[in-house]
Amino acid sequence: MGGTEFVGKAFLQQLINLGYSVDFLTTGRRRSTISGYTTHIKCNRKKRSDLTAALKHKQYHYIVDISAYDRGCRHFIPIYTHCGCA
Repeated sequence: MGGTEFVGKAFLQQLINLGYSVDFLTTGRRRSTISGYTTHIKCNRKKRSDLTAALKHKQYHYIVDISAYDRGCRHFIPIYTHCGCA
């Protein structure tokens, strides 16, 4: 979750540099300047239906949510329940 700016971008680049296969999820509002990732998933993480659809057939060993806190978001959606992590 995250990957186009600040910590998310640096973390994503480091994982790629270490040889990991990496997907990342953003709103898609900003273009990624990183290369070497597997998939850039674009969706509105605040809409349960969008997040569920985006991750429905995905399975991951790890999910790192760089942007887990948002003052304007009153409902936390447990991301791990939307893919094969649970």
